[in-house]
Amino acid sequence: MHIMKSTLPFILVVLLFGCTATRLSVNPMGEWAVTVSNTPYGEMTGVYTVAGKPKSWDVVFLIQGDRLSVSNFIHDGKTGKATGNFYFQGNAVSFESQQNGDEIVGTMSAGGMDFPFKGKKK
Repeated sequence: MHIMKSTLPFILVVLLFGCTATRLSVNPMGEWAVTVSNTPYGEMTGVYTVAGKPKSWDVVFLIQGDRLSVSNFIHDGKTGKATGNFYFQGNAVSFESQQNGDEIVGTMSAGGMDFPFKGKKK
């Protein structure tokens, strides 16, 4: 009985840290409805799709009817931060985003200008 009382706190700590570690893993996979604001074209909507697995993600933005393949996509599964690059109408665009559950917020940068964007998982 004494052994059981002394191991119970240890088991609870292990379970608590196990649950916390699970919550810290952020998965970007899926389709995200996105809106980019304050662009020279006005507000733009599209779909941001992430497929694959870490270190071999397949990421695409579908905006204004254009399929824009993302290169150099990096996603941090612990923080939810993602970065990448693509070309839109001949312009190099980089983006940085932060995922919080089923929502993302971030900034797209092109030509020295920044454009906020947000998205929600479909």
